[in-house]
Amino acid sequence: MRKSLIIGVLVLLLALPLQAFAEEAKGDGKLVPDPRLEDEIRQVLQIRSRAVTKEDLLKLRRLAVPGERIRSVEGLQYASELEDLDLSHNRISDVTPLMALNKLQKLDLNDNRISDVSALGKLPALLYLNISSNRVSSLKSLAGLGSLAVLQANYNRIASVAPVASMKKLDSFFAYGNRIQDLKPLDPKMNAAQNRLLRLDVRGNPLLPSMNAWSEAIKKARPVDLFYDPAEPPAVPYDIPILIDGELQPFSGQAAMIQSRAFVPMRALFERLGYEVKWNDGKIHASKPGSEIDLETGSVKAAVNGAAATLAAAPIIVKGNALVPLRFVSESAGAQIVWEPTAHAVILTTDPQESKFREGYELIRDDGDKAAPYRFVTAAGEPAFSARFITAEPFKDGLAVVRKQDGNWALVNVKGEYVLHSPTKLTGLSEGLVAFRGPAGWGYLNTAGEVVIEPDYDEVNPFHDGAANAVFQGQPVVLRK
Repeated sequence: MRKSLIIGVLVLLLALPLQAFAEEAKGDGKLVPDPRLEDEIRQVLQIRSRAVTKEDLLKLRRLAVPGERIRSVEGLQYASELEDLDLSHNRISDVTPLMALNKLQKLDLNDNRISDVSALGKLPALLYLNISSNRVSSLKSLAGLGSLAVLQANYNRIASVAPVASMKKLDSFFAYGNRIQDLKPLDPKMNAAQNRLLRLDVRGNPLLPSMNAWSEAIKKARPVDLFYDPAEPPAVPYDIPILIDGELQPFSGQAAMIQSRAFVPMRALFERLGYEVKWNDGKIHASKPGSEIDLETGSVKAAVNGAAATLAAAPIIVKGNALVPLRFVSESAGAQIVWEPTAHAVILTTDPQESKFREGYELIRDDGDKAAPYRFVTAAGEPAFSARFITAEPFKDGLAVVRKQDGNWALVNVKGEYVLHSPTKLTGLSEGLVAFRGPAGWGYLNTAGEVVIEPDYDEVNPFHDGAANAVFQGQPVVLRK
């Protein structure tokens, strides 16, 4: 009996580490299945030659991985000490693993592919949340966020603001470019004696005409930063340039900014995308193989491949041209179309997989090597040189930032020769300087690899005319060469 008991205990003890190993073996043997996310974590923690473990993830307090084409956040549920997480400008659709991050205070998910935010409603310590530029249609699951102070939800599909009234400590709500019509559900939050809303931005929404009077009354009753559009659009729209694959289009003058919303010419853009456009008494039908779009001037109702759709604003006629909201063109036509606020331009890319020609070479992505999918080709489609890269940026001033297959970063010239090597991330070559990530933050190297600006900054941007915007200890600063 005693011998059987000892054997049983030994079997149990041996099984425990095997079970733990099995858990970490999911996702092709990796705790963090997304290779780009795992690689960024390895760089932050300075892990060179092994996979990330649960013990490693517990060391993370802050993680910033914007613009890395990350698709999955699986594995981050084990980073339970995280307080600040930036996953902006990626390709994330499922945020379920984040629900386990009970210490998370700041979360940036701007510009992803998220429609369901219910997992985020279970984050008790969250103070700041950015879900702008996603596919969120409801905030109901976030109503219980009792600590949240700032909510950025611009450019989504939100129609109701009622859940915001239940967010006890919220003082700033940004909902530019949604589908909100009625603001009256915010009355309790706007008029509360304590913890009321101090900042509200609802520009670019199809507000009811009565919201004008409501907004003015709120502003008179208490001090508040309240931004909304007037009931009527301006009589004269502003001309906006339209660039398609980097080329200015002759119909640029037809685009307009109305009620702080970018409107673009329906016929010209859809024909450029290969559609046949027909008119019939205010009704518009655009079609090409595999895609049909129907809409009507003056109505927010539309149909895409027979399925009902709702526009953020109704199509209008300006100077004889039918203009539709930019977002509708992007969502329905399958092209990458964005409003660039800095340049005040509409930029359309017919093939988002490929970037523009720079200095005679084009950076493309293909499936020839899934581990290193990026390469440069000439205008004739021939390889510029044999090397392929994990990731890369277009050429600028004869050099391009690349990540080699050994994991190191480099600058490569048009002959395929490496002129600078770096074990840490490089990005944003501009005016002879390239941003690099050091142990404590971001700085700049020159093309000889010499440190020009120490890596002390939270964020940095490319130089323009000798100056670059940056963030130092949470505050915006301007750096000069």
